[in-house]
Amino acid sequence: FRYVIQKYVCNEMTFDGLKFDFRTYWIVISMDPLVVMYHDAFVRLGNAKYDESDFSNTVSHLTTGVGTSMWNKDSWASFEQLIKDHAKKHLPHLRDPVEHVKKQARQATGEMAAAFKDSVFKVGTKHFASENTFGWFAADFIIDNDLDIWLLEAQRGPALDESHMFRVDLNNEVFIEMFSLVNEVIEKQEAGLPIMPLKNQKTFDTVYEDGWVYTYDGYKRSDRKKTCSIKGVSEDDSESDDPKVQAMKRMISSTS
Repeated sequence: FRYVIQKYVCNEMTFDGLKFDFRTYWIVISMDPLVVMYHDAFVRLGNAKYDESDFSNTVSHLTTGVGTSMWNKDSWASFEQLIKDHAKKHLPHLRDPVEHVKKQARQATGEMAAAFKDSVFKVGTKHFASENTFGWFAADFIIDNDLDIWLLEAQRGPALDESHMFRVDLNNEVFIEMFSLVNEVIEKQEAGLPIMPLKNQKTFDTVYEDGWVYTYDGYKRSDRKKTCSIKGVSEDDSESDDPKVQAMKRMISSTS
């Protein structure tokens, strides 16, 4: 088995009291040169009121679609309103909090493409057989109360089998523009013309282009992150031999 172990992020923003993450789409529209683009997507919600210090109900800590929250989703518009309301109350110095969050997601996606450009995103691999190959993928992020985002994982499948009407509208928009972009790229490649700029690019943002990576200039993450505190674990338990207590202590210290 292969595992990915990540630090538990504390001080998370909640959505009506629920833990949530937000999904973005990204597409590979060209392999040679490698060109990757970003698009907003939607929000995935947990199934119970969230308390990061309470692990007695692990369902409240999950936002995946594995039988726990597969129908609990909301639109990107709702997410943007959440960000605006939060920033107005807690971070009034941010002039455009929504763009602040999106720029972080764009940079993370571009850096991800750069990290895998010589392995996964390489012509001749099992994922991409030729320069005219394209792919539609997803990425999941969580966001804390400082409006700093954290990459959870990249997704090979963007999850299109949805019954939410806002998802249907979103996917229609993405499909139409994506295939217009892919068709334009193929025509330019066959004619030996430069791919960029793209005349059919409307709602997608370029985050990686043949070595260039999107960068959020001037961005600096908050260096005063709130640490986790877990119910039932205190400093008096530091000498306990109980493996559950020790595991919780390690979780707390890892987020400091």
